[in-house]
Amino acid sequence: MSKVKVSASVFAMLAALTVGCAFAQEESAREGSPLAYTEDGRQVFLPGYFERFGPQTATDMLRNVPGFQIREGDDRRGFGQGGFNVLINGARVSGKSTNPVSILSQTSAEAVVRIEIVDGATLGISGLSGQVANVVLNQEKTTGNWEYNPQFRKGLTSRLLSGSVSVSGKRNNVTYTVGLENNSRRNGAWGDEFVTNAAGERLERRYEEIEPKGEQPELTVTLGHKSEAGNEANFNMKLGVFDFENSIFSEYYPLMPMDPLELRRFNEAEDEWNSEFGADYAFDFLGGRLKLIGFNYRENSDYWQTVVSHEGDNYLGGDRYEQETYEGESILRGEQSWDYGEGRSFELAGEVAYNFVDNEAALYTLAEDGSQTEIDFDGADSKVEERRGEVSATYNFPLGEKLALQSSLAIEYSELEQSGEFANKRSFTRPKGFVSATYKLSEKTELRGRVEREVGQLDFFAFTSSINLESENGQEGNTDLVPQQSWIYEAAIERTFDDESKITLSIVHEEIEDIVQQIPIGDGDGPGNVPSATSTRLQLNGTQMLTNYGIKGGEITYDFRLRDSEIADPFTGDIRRLNEQTKWFYRIEYRHDIPDTDYAYGASIEDFKLSPVYRRSQISQFSQSKPTIEIYAEHKDFFGATAQVYVFNILNYTEDFTRDLYAGSRADSTFVVREAREWAFNPIVGVNLSGTF
Repeated sequence: MSKVKVSASVFAMLAALTVGCAFAQEESAREGSPLAYTEDGRQVFLPGYFERFGPQTATDMLRNVPGFQIREGDDRRGFGQGGFNVLINGARVSGKSTNPVSILSQTSAEAVVRIEIVDGATLGISGLSGQVANVVLNQEKTTGNWEYNPQFRKGLTSRLLSGSVSVSGKRNNVTYTVGLENNSRRNGAWGDEFVTNAAGERLERRYEEIEPKGEQPELTVTLGHKSEAGNEANFNMKLGVFDFENSIFSEYYPLMPMDPLELRRFNEAEDEWNSEFGADYAFDFLGGRLKLIGFNYRENSDYWQTVVSHEGDNYLGGDRYEQETYEGESILRGEQSWDYGEGRSFELAGEVAYNFVDNEAALYTLAEDGSQTEIDFDGADSKVEERRGEVSATYNFPLGEKLALQSSLAIEYSELEQSGEFANKRSFTRPKGFVSATYKLSEKTELRGRVEREVGQLDFFAFTSSINLESENGQEGNTDLVPQQSWIYEAAIERTFDDESKITLSIVHEEIEDIVQQIPIGDGDGPGNVPSATSTRLQLNGTQMLTNYGIKGGEITYDFRLRDSEIADPFTGDIRRLNEQTKWFYRIEYRHDIPDTDYAYGASIEDFKLSPVYRRSQISQFSQSKPTIEIYAEHKDFFGATAQVYVFNILNYTEDFTRDLYAGSRADSTFVVREAREWAFNPIVGVNLSGTF
């Protein structure tokens, strides 16, 4: 039996079980709260529903909507279709890193009028399917929010500079939000790595310490205006810098008694600035609504790596890798939509975009006195440019009271040009589109389906060669890459209960053409196209309220995923999984807001398993030794603020990594050695303080 049929059978059985349990539970469920109700096919949550959580921001409320999972948009160039499944006042945000969740995290909970959960197929917005949250705001009052997130760990420098502050409100009929945030990083790990040969004999022991750290301050501004005629204008801006450095200190202890000790030190650093500007303007036009969108992003990054080795006082040698990258994106998009009422709407959209990555890199040997000698390094200096256009038509229409459909047809044109040593120019014209449907099996049970033809996008850095001195790996650039294409089939069943519990079971199957994986290139390897692959994911997630089980104010949220895939290994021809794909994942969280108090507590457990990464002469595997467990306690009126104390990694799991190295290609050479390491990083104690002013 094929994998697709097996997955479909599993889905059918679980769906039957889900619906059966749903009806069984509904008979004993309490009556719905007036603060959370269903109206015109929408689930509506009023601010009072979230009062027990003590929310400070709109995002705090959104993250506590039962059964709703925030789905981030793909990291794609252009806007196209899809994106975040979160709207603000019924509209998308014309930004990328300035996204709806980041804006809502800077917006006071006092500004939230209601949160609506609707099905994307009924909205008339291209590409949105499944559950979509529309956060309705009224920012008449000026409010401020602040958050401080220190973190402490034995053996490492404390994280003391992570936090944010923002102000939002309305002035002269213009709504505004201004925020300043710093994402501070203080990480680290340490442990042994052993090198063994094919016979399992230990050849070497390495003790390693890693300590990455960095600061990432960002300034964001969002503005909005709605005229008396109904014209709407929005503007968002983000300015940021990223200052990062990392060091790995290694001690090599060969197990032969006469061999000396080797010391190795690796360092890397990045200095980056970036800017993002987005704006949109919507007005009535041609009997419908026209929305014009503009977007511009720029980033400049200086990055370097060094590695040096010693035997006692003897200098063994060193290398340095430098890379400077300038990249950007500019987009113009127009969306003309017509709303015919009763769930029927039509949209025509067009988009043009220009993207580029200008990369320069160099490799040097380091002498003991610090002087550098450049080494020939082909394919590293290059500028990749893409000029892309897209037109689409999307139609939303109901078929009776229970069935709603959304269909879209689009054509994408892309012209890729690469300058430098391996200059190349190519163009692609690809059709794409989807059909999605939502069927109301009952007032509280919904079936969803979607069939989509998707066109992927290429990573511009795959066109250029690069070096990683820490892992002693290199990657050959490939100027002949083509975008992958996929047929995606999705089905889901969703059940909502009278006590606001919710459960969703879904299955997604992909048939992929020209998928990008590591392939042979010359004497090495690099990214390249493989003719075909398949991938199937089964997911069960939801929220279970515990009031009916005697725990008032208690709830359990859960997310279980299984994934399988098949591809012919480009080096050996064997059938295996896709590189570094999540084979399974689960997360379960229990939270109890103690009634009639300001206290809450909770715990979560999470674990996963990844497939290996296959390259020409090596197979690597990342894993963790134990599940991740976190516990927390919260006070929702700590001198007017919300204070949460948590302990992360209670079981003190290790981050494990293995790498099997071969003499040449895995297809026709022998296994040489295995590197196996276990890095510990100790439990983390953190504090989250948040409030308003």
